[in-house]
Amino acid sequence: MNGSFSHHNRAVVDVVLRYKIRNAIQPDNPALISQWLALDSCPSYYHLHEQQKHYEQQFRFLLDTIADELLPGHWRRACLEQIHKPMKALSQITYRKPDIKHLGELYDELRITCDYVSGSLNRSTG
Repeated sequence: MNGSFSHHNRAVVDVVLRYKIRNAIQPDNPALISQWLALDSCPSYYHLHEQQKHYEQQFRFLLDTIADELLPGHWRRACLEQIHKPMKALSQITYRKPDIKHLGELYDELRITCDYVSGSLNRSTG
C-alpha cells in the first residue's frame, strides 16, 4: 500500500508542477522547473522507444511554455535554460539514423521557435 500511495502522491505532485510551470503560477521560482525535471525522470526500465518519447514530451512541454508570449519573458527564459536537459538525455539514447534525423528536427524546431519569439523573450517585464 505504501508504494501505491507514494506513486499516487508523486503523480499528483507532477501534475501540480506541470500546471505551475505551464501557467507561470510562481514566476519568481524557476527552481520549479528543475524540480519537475528531477521528479519526471525517465525510469531506466523503460524500453528505448518509451524513453525517447518521454524526453520528447518534456522537450515539447518546455517548448510550448517558451513559445507562450502571454507568460513573463523571464519565466520563458528559465524554461529555455532547462530545455537542454531532456534534449541531452534524448541525444544520449539516439543511435539509429531516423532517430538522429528526428533529433535534428527537434533542434531545428527549438531554433525556429526561439527566433520567432526572441523579441518577447528579451523584453524586460515589470
